[in-house]
Amino acid sequence: MKVTTLFFFLVCAQVIWAQNPNSWVQRINFGGYKREQAVGFSIGNKGYIGTGVDTSETVLNDFWEFDPVADTWTQKADLPASGRRNAIGFGIGNKGYIGLGIDSPEANIGNKLSDFWEYNPATNSWISKANFPGAGGGGLYYATSFVLDSKGYVCGGKIGASAYISELWEYKPALDQWTQRQSFAGGIRYNLSSLTIDGSAYVGLGTDQDNYRNDWWKYSPATNSWTPAPMFIGGQRGGASTFTIGNKGYVCLGTNGGLKDDLWEFDPDAGTWSPRAYYGGSE
Repeated sequence: MKVTTLFFFLVCAQVIWAQNPNSWVQRINFGGYKREQAVGFSIGNKGYIGTGVDTSETVLNDFWEFDPVADTWTQKADLPASGRRNAIGFGIGNKGYIGLGIDSPEANIGNKLSDFWEYNPATNSWISKANFPGAGGGGLYYATSFVLDSKGYVCGGKIGASAYISELWEYKPALDQWTQRQSFAGGIRYNLSSLTIDGSAYVGLGTDQDNYRNDWWKYSPATNSWTPAPMFIGGQRGGASTFTIGNKGYVCLGTNGGLKDDLWEFDPDAGTWSPRAYYGGSE
């Protein structure tokens, strides 16, 4: 395993991009083990990375905080549950959430997970929340997640060998409640990418194992509906990283059988994709 997963946090991107328009600046290396298939999100002005699988094929449950101002990593309280890869994670308000995934580096012998946890940075502690009920309650991995209007969403994913879903589920932290919403219009797949701009989510790319995709869809929570968005012109791929700065979205890296190092900017108002500076590290 030679790939190290990269997660982008809005706060980091804002700092780096503002200093050097359309360029990349290397920051301090991640403080934990090399890993892939981890989760990342932001709470306030800090970034967080946790879980994943390392180069010794060990699934992890550690959790780390990144301070972009100090350019430092600090290890925080471990997720008090099984180590896992291909989980989902997001930040809502002043809390973070991690859940789902699979507890083995080998999918054919691993247990799919449906547990869901809330992290409070003020107390550096975790609380168990309502299990994810989607996919028949049997667990899910390789899904994508996003946040709209203080609610978390989980979309697509893998439920077993050559078995995928297109379900979309909404999580309301205030009620600790999951509600199924309109399934992803692009059909069943995993390794999707997603981002949010101005109250709407954009979801696409990914693979159904046989084909990588480059379609792009807009989800409107007010109408619980999907509409086609301008197709991604950077080529078919899965596992791409995404982030948002202002009213623009960005898609970077991923794989289409080979690893990618390009960066693309999405302008939903103009309906356009534009190439930006290639990622400064390796593919």
